[in-house]
Formats: sequence, structure tokens, C-alpha cells
Amino acid sequence: MTSNILKVDIGLPEYWVYKGEGAMNIVLSYNGPRNEKLDGLVLRVKKLSNGGSDLEKEIGLYNFVSNVMSPLLGDKYVFPGSMINVTSDFLVKLDSLIFNYRPIKRSTIRLDTNLTTAFLIMDLTRLDNNTPNQIEYLHHHYHNDNDNNNNNNKLNKFSKVICIEIKPKWAFLPKSHKYMNRELLDVKLNKCRYCMHQQLKLKDGSIDEISSYCPLDLFSGDYNRQKQSIINMIHHPQNNLKVYCDGILSFTGSLGGGVERNKSTNSNLLSSLLINSNIIKNNNNQKEEEEEIERNIYLLSTIISSILQRETILQNIKNVQLYDDMDIEGIYYLYNKLNGGEINNDINYEELNKLTDSEAKEKIDRFMISCTAKDCSIMISFNVDNPINNNNNNNNNNNNNNNNNNNNNNNNNNNNNNNNNNSINNVNDYFNFINTIDIGDNDDTLINDSGNKGNKTNIHYKIGVVDLDTKKMNAIPKYYKLDQDIVKLYKSNINTIKSCK
Repeated sequence: MTSNILKVDIGLPEYWVYKGEGAMNIVLSYNGPRNEKLDGLVLRVKKLSNGGSDLEKEIGLYNFVSNVMSPLLGDKYVFPGSMINVTSDFLVKLDSLIFNYRPIKRSTIRLDTNLTTAFLIMDLTRLDNNTPNQIEYLHHHYHNDNDNNNNNNKLNKFSKVICIEIKPKWAFLPKSHKYMNRELLDVKLNKCRYCMHQQLKLKDGSIDEISSYCPLDLFSGDYNRQKQSIINMIHHPQNNLKVYCDGILSFTGSLGGGVERNKSTNSNLLSSLLINSNIIKNNNNQKEEEEEIERNIYLLSTIISSILQRETILQNIKNVQLYDDMDIEGIYYLYNKLNGGEINNDINYEELNKLTDSEAKEKIDRFMISCTAKDCSIMISFNVDNPINNNNNNNNNNNNNNNNNNNNNNNNNNNNNNNNNNSINNVNDYFNFINTIDIGDNDDTLINDSGNKGNKTNIHYKIGVVDLDTKKMNAIPKYYKLDQDIVKLYKSNINTIKSCK
């Protein structure tokens, strides 16, 4: 089992800087002397947990990501990384160095300095480890240009790398079955889990305003609905949207470690970030500042949605989420059946009682895999070779935003049929999208085929999935209680249910 753990020289603790953290792990970026083995990677270290240090559990997690989630989601999107040895002294020093950079509410749980393993994983907030060096790129692309000053000007046009981290949440409405609470059935079949959960978060003070984002829009496959869903996440990022600039967290919501802001402020901040990062050209038009901000936000949603249209990741995630084909109410009964518990209601569980323990365990295992897919995050990093001029007097963004949600019928995945009157009327006329993972480090495709043909802007991007930790079976009672609390509160608060379909 331990043969999978590598010995890698990762340098001194001072070389690693705090990047972010979740409930179980802290992620750090390498900031030491140039090292080809470490550049473009992050170090993920474990925090203390109630169960104590458990090497076998860490190995099990690595195997779960490598052998279960990677085949299901696609190995082009999942990067398990490498398990490495670290010393306890390294972790003790690291814990002290990063303490003051951690959010106060999370800093009470320190690093597990007794667990002397960590993970080296691809840094999906950057393009460094996949995109050819920009100087080398320009050397090849402009090799006939002997004007050094001109070459330097071209080099300066490269933008910083922007990374959008999306936590999409649940992609589907459950199907009706006989194990559901009949009193809550109409709600669960018409309103998605995320939208219902907003009411509970508002009540407990986690949020100040309900988000307009609905995961069913993002997963719909409809280009216009996807764009609007990105805009809605920007307006209410909560913990569903984070934005990094050159690997540094620069924008997020109140549930993602940021502060609560209104829609206008969120749009303004992100528009400024895009301009300052050289993604979008600054038109310096103060008279149309508000309209320019809206155009910039719409452009970002267009870029992200266009990348998602070119990839299969959303459908892959949805397919795995659909492993939940019994809803938590059916799974909760099986959990109690295996653990000697009882459920007192008038539902007939005869068919479930016929299952052997092995068959029941298999259904629960599938449900737990779906829970991992429901809580994963998509990372999309991109840069441009020329700042985008997003100044278009013909754009009418407000009308677009109001009309986007009306197109819910079908999607032909053809961006050329987009009739929106927006700043980028036809994405393919303006941009070349280049997946740097597909290209690889030594492929000449980027040099030979992605030139700025027809004055298009080249958008180099990388996409992957993170947050693929296993979910614990003993959390099922908590999942069940949360499900009932969410649905009952929503039903009591809302007189007319507006379907998420």
C-alpha cells in the first residue's frame, strides 16, 4: 500500500505559501527557487480531524480519485497527483508560517503534523505547466520579425491568467418513487435542491440575499441559459464562484471566504479585475461606465460558457450525480436496515426489504459516489494573447439578460445560431479556443495552428475537476435530516412553486 508514496524534495517550508483551504485540507503554492519538478503544482496537506491521523485513509482517498472518479468523469479532467512523504518538522514549521494567512473561522483547526504524507497536484489556477513559455511562443510565432521592440510589445499583450472556480451543485430534479414523503413530493419534483436550500441559508443567516443561480440552467446544455447562470453566480457568488488571478484568490462570495456584497459591487469588482489583468481592454469611457461593466461581465460569461460548450465535463458530472436514483429517503431506509435502525411511517418498503445486505450496500455506495459529484468544483483557467476590445455600441445587454432565461426548449450546441444582440455576436468569429491540456507540452499545434488568424483573439484554457473527496456513509442520517429541513421550510415559506425545469 505504501509503495504509492513518493520521495520528492519539495524544499523548505518557507517556499510554500497559503492558497486556500476546505473543511479537510489546506492548499499551498510553490514560491521558491525555480524548480521544474514543482512549478505548476500545489501542495495539499491534511488538517486535523476527529478520527486522528490515518495513512490508510489517505491512500484510500487517492485510490478513490484515481480508480473511481477519474474513469467516471474522464481522465482529461481529473488529476489525482502524487502522494509524497513529508516530515513532521516540515509540517510543524509550515503550520506556523501560514497561520496568520488563514481565515479566522478556519484557523482553529491546525495541520495534522503527525500525518507525514501530502499530495502534489496540478495547479489548475495557472497555465504555466501546460502552456509553452510565452517568450518561446512569440519567438516561434514571430520568428521573421527582427524588431526586438516590436516583439516586446507583443509579449506585453499577453494577459494574466484568470481562473474561474465553479461549484455547480445538483444538476437534476429527482424522479418520483414510492419511498418519498408524499406530503413533500410536489416540492421535490419541481424545485431543485440548491434553490430550496437558499431559503434555509437565508433563515440561518448564512446569506443576506437569495441567489438567482440555478444549477439546472448551467447543466441544461443550452448556451443562453448557461451564460445567464454564470452571470447569476457573479451577482451572488456565495461559495459557488471563486476567481483567481495568476493563482491568487481575487474574488469570491461570503460563503467562500469573502464578504457579502450587492450585485453592482460584485460586477464592478470583477470587471475591474478583468481589465487590470489585461483580459479586456480599458476603454476609459466614464460616461458609459455602468454599461461597460455589464458588457464585461457578459463577455466573461460568454467565454466560460463557450469553453463549457466545447467540453463534456458538465454532462459527465451529471451522469455521476444520477447514481442517486433512490433519493436520500430511500437510501436512509437502507442505511437503517443495515445498521439495525427503524423508520416509522406508512411507506411500503417491501421491495427494499428483499435486498441482501450486499445489494443494499452497493446501492448506498453508488449514492455516496453521487454525493462526491454533487459537491465537486470545476476549474477553468484561461488567458488571451491580446486584450479584448469589448466596446460595442450596438450591444443591449439588459435585454439579453432578461431574455436568456426564456430559451429553455432545446440546444443544438451551435454557437453560430445565437441570436443575442450582444458585444460578441458570434463567438467563433472573434475567438480561437485552445485547450492546453489537449495540446500537451511538446505539441507544435499551438505554434502552427493557433495563430491570430483573421485578427481573432486566442484564448488558451485549461479545465479540470477538484474536490473529489469520498463522502462518509455515517453522514447519511445528517443528509436525511438536512433534506427534510430544506424541503419542509421551503414548502412552508412558498405559496406557489416556480419550477426549476
